[in-house]
Amino acid sequence: MVKSSEIISIVDNGDGSIKLTIDCVPNRAVANGMITSIIDIEKKRDERTEVETRKHIDNFEVRHGDFQEAINNIRYTVWDIITLDEYFERKSTKPYYLRRKILIGWIDLLETSKVVMVESREIKTLREAMEHFLEALARGLEGTILKSATDGWKDGKPSYQVKLKMEVDVDLYITGFNYGTKGTKNEGVVSSLVCESSDGKVVTNPQGLNEDMMKYITENKENLLGTVVECKCNGLSHNSEGEYSLLHPRFIELRDDKTIADSLGDIMLAENMVKGVIS
Repeated sequence: MVKSSEIISIVDNGDGSIKLTIDCVPNRAVANGMITSIIDIEKKRDERTEVETRKHIDNFEVRHGDFQEAINNIRYTVWDIITLDEYFERKSTKPYYLRRKILIGWIDLLETSKVVMVESREIKTLREAMEHFLEALARGLEGTILKSATDGWKDGKPSYQVKLKMEVDVDLYITGFNYGTKGTKNEGVVSSLVCESSDGKVVTNPQGLNEDMMKYITENKENLLGTVVECKCNGLSHNSEGEYSLLHPRFIELRDDKTIADSLGDIMLAENMVKGVIS
């Protein structure tokens, strides 16, 4: 029986309840890039010639290994289950330990390796929570989520569920601009930035510009190229090409007082320092 004091620490897959993952690829950013490439290749088979498709597969295999093996290792990773009525009511009174038990039962009935339960462990202390969190970070995962075993579910951010993530401040150069989607109110307005580290080894697109900042950057973009911008992120990641990027980069402010951006080494050092402080 699960006691009221017990908390379940769950590996964060990057969204609310489900995620495609790849066995033997613990780094979520790398796995996400592989899955994105696989979806693109398979979705566009009818639009491309056989030679074009083969070229894309060859490029994939240079970076990630055998294409078909990667497909075979894709898993549908889940961590919660609710009924259709509960979904429309946007809440469930069933405690998580019971929902979890039901979910494990359904997975067993499926008799397939394609659907798996997310990695988790029961914890009772803050130390145990932080140890699991640091283990997840060390494996290239995003973090963990602490869920009360005895509480229900509701749509939103309940107080009995806490997400543990690493946050790192990074200074980057502005090297380009992304405009809003055509047909939206931000069409023709810069809605996000293209930024690089001082050595060009980290490329990312910080989000989170408010309307005033979008307007200012759009009107002054020529003068802002090369300006240092402060971003906050959840650590280093890799894009679909295997190049260094940032995990969930958010724009903080323009740094007119700085002229030198961080290098890849600087960002790695900052990330390791945060991990050290946490531990």
